[in-house]
Amino acid sequence: TGKSAWYTAPATTLQALSDLIVSTPGANKLLKLDANSKLPADITGNAATATKLATARKINTVPFDGSADINLTPAQIGAAPKGYGVGERLTPLSSGYDLNTLVLSGMYIAPTPTNGPLADSFQYGVIVTGGSLFTSQMLVRFESGKTLLYHRHTVNSGSDWSTWKQIATTDLVAPAGYGLGTTANEYTGNIDTTDWKTGFYYVKSGATGNKPYTYGHLIVMVESAAATIKQIWMTNIMNDMQIRQCVNGVWSNWKQIATTDLITPYGLGTTTTQYLNADLNTMLTTGFFYVNGGSMTNYPTGANINAHLLVIARTSIVVQQTYYAVDGLVYTRACNSGTWSPWKQIATTDQTTYITASGTGTGYNWRKWSNGDIEIFGTAAAVINTAGTVTYPITLSTIKTCIAVQNEKGVPNGYVFRAINITTAKFDYNWDTFTTGQGSGSACVIHYHVVGT
Repeated sequence: TGKSAWYTAPATTLQALSDLIVSTPGANKLLKLDANSKLPADITGNAATATKLATARKINTVPFDGSADINLTPAQIGAAPKGYGVGERLTPLSSGYDLNTLVLSGMYIAPTPTNGPLADSFQYGVIVTGGSLFTSQMLVRFESGKTLLYHRHTVNSGSDWSTWKQIATTDLVAPAGYGLGTTANEYTGNIDTTDWKTGFYYVKSGATGNKPYTYGHLIVMVESAAATIKQIWMTNIMNDMQIRQCVNGVWSNWKQIATTDLITPYGLGTTTTQYLNADLNTMLTTGFFYVNGGSMTNYPTGANINAHLLVIARTSIVVQQTYYAVDGLVYTRACNSGTWSPWKQIATTDQTTYITASGTGTGYNWRKWSNGDIEIFGTAAAVINTAGTVTYPITLSTIKTCIAVQNEKGVPNGYVFRAINITTAKFDYNWDTFTTGQGSGSACVIHYHVVGT
């Protein structure tokens, strides 16, 4: 055959192979299957006939020994429970479902629910996140061409829901073309129109209407075109702001908004501006000022020449001035139609007395002054030619003055009333005879005025 040598296999026989395949386990032997295609029954252990594991194992905490199938819940494998809209279509709720009772976390579809944000027939997608007490609901309103979002919450398991609030989307808070969140909307039309939308504008030089400046920024606030529109103009040429409003189609004049650089010269929010040797008759602008100087004119005669001056002017011919001298004395005067009144000093509490308390009672009045004096004005019934006593309604510590007269009410009187024995608590009275018997025994009234402390 062309081979120089052939491989010689070791000597063996079929009988030798048959001896290796056995029905009884043995060393270096092969076990053959029985007539049922199973391993022999007498092999070691129960492998030939086993129906379950000798030692059970757990799958996600559920015991498994192989003898039967096991069922695992979504919670046991960390999955969302079926029926709450997670990993599937939104869970449908019945029509008219009361959202106040929906406190379990999940995603739902609610057709025409009750206690929703709007009373309508639209469907809502509902997202609920709930805890033991706190629950939050967010609704998505399904409406053609619109996406509306609403939110509310409860902190007491659904018994105290907050009011629904709409969640602002960008189309609500920043409509295109009105300058919110972007550059101001350029405007070239007539600014006197009533066809405005609330927003921020840049009015270009080509715009028409009553503009305070050629161009500038404009803030517009609209209640409605037929009611009230407000405009605030800010020029980028100088630090100036103007405001006006339109009511029922009629625009007011522009008015300048006072900024701090405008009110500072009048002493508001800063130190007062000094006027040296001023003629106070010429200071006709409302404000706070400091005036002084030996050549100052038309200030209060004899007053200190260093003072603060408050000017309140309705017009240039209706003006009130108050002069606060540095020695604490205060003076005031007024101008009406160009004519100044004389300066008058304003009395302070250390320069005059004033009433600190007063009262009244049956047949008397009283008042107390800041210097401690007490005045009593009273009346008392009396009989002509009959002596008597009048007791003060208030007991005094000292007596300064007592004046008493009698009024006989038109009865002829031949007797003269006389007050005697005046004390801090009372006075006595008797009668001197002028014409004996005339008016004696007739009723009269005693009027008295007592001053004491």
